[in-house]
Amino acid sequence: MRQGVVEFLFNEKKYRVEKFLILLLLWFAIFYVTTVFQVSLFVLYPLLFTVVLIMSLIKIMWYNKKEKKNTSVIDWIGIVLVIIVLVASVFL
Repeated sequence: MRQGVVEFLFNEKKYRVEKFLILLLLWFAIFYVTTVFQVSLFVLYPLLFTVVLIMSLIKIMWYNKKEKKNTSVIDWIGIVLVIIVLVASVFL
């Protein structure tokens, strides 16, 4: 099971559609929670982006440690964008 989870997290080409559908489902779940329970989006977005940041950092550390591959520029741009959004949400 561990090998399957690792392959799902790090194989960008094989599980592209599944990851997109899971992200879309998570997005709809956040909108559902905000409308039904009257929770502000500014409360939920930092939680979501924190999870994305942690997963991105784990992915980069995994590539550098286990796979001996260089990380792509897109991974670093994603981390920088998530950090910018988190900082902006703190000031809002």
